[in-house]
Amino acid sequence: MGVDGAFSPYGLFPPGITRSLSLNLTLIRSILIRMSCRISLAYQGQLAMIGLIAILALPGCTFKGAATNQGVSSKSADGDQWVVRPVKMRVFPTTRFTRSGHVVLLQARVELFDAMSDSVKGVGQFSFDLYAIRSEKGSKTEKFLYNWTINVRTLKEQELYYDPVMRGYQFPLELHKWPVGKEDLRIEVVFISADGKRINTQARLDPTIRSMDTPSRVQR
Repeated sequence: MGVDGAFSPYGLFPPGITRSLSLNLTLIRSILIRMSCRISLAYQGQLAMIGLIAILALPGCTFKGAATNQGVSSKSADGDQWVVRPVKMRVFPTTRFTRSGHVVLLQARVELFDAMSDSVKGVGQFSFDLYAIRSEKGSKTEKFLYNWTINVRTLKEQELYYDPVMRGYQFPLELHKWPVGKEDLRIEVVFISADGKRINTQARLDPTIRSMDTPSRVQR
């Protein structure tokens, strides 16, 4: 065959062989496309599975049940709901005696605390007892001097005695007569809440009298 015959309109191969090759190439291409799709789907499935495993590995992940927090509860261990109320009390170190003219006052300052040791108000009654401590022949005795009782049950009474800056109560208590001699003094404070709970505390007092103007709200 000459050169012209070899490059006939049928190409390098006769028509029958050309059609056979064309069909085979089409089949091979179809198979390759299907294999490619299957490989792609398998690869995507593997990625999805890896992602799911990674999510499940995170702490706290679950498919069922509501999220809970075992560490937080609105109730105490004994099942009673906690209520803010005073459970302890202290006498401020600034509690002192003052004088204006012939009037001697005990400026009693007290603070109430809840179970978390935070300052709170209380509804109820305060009672103050003042004692003189005397030393005789090596022994100490106490002499009762004064008692004052003050209610803090109403809003007006709270406004009258509660100091928001000090976060406590201030009671000006009048002494009709100053204790004779240089005796040590002790004050005992009792608070009885509206529901009958009793809190008490005590403190030693500096007997020094400081001068100041006569305040209002004096308790006699």
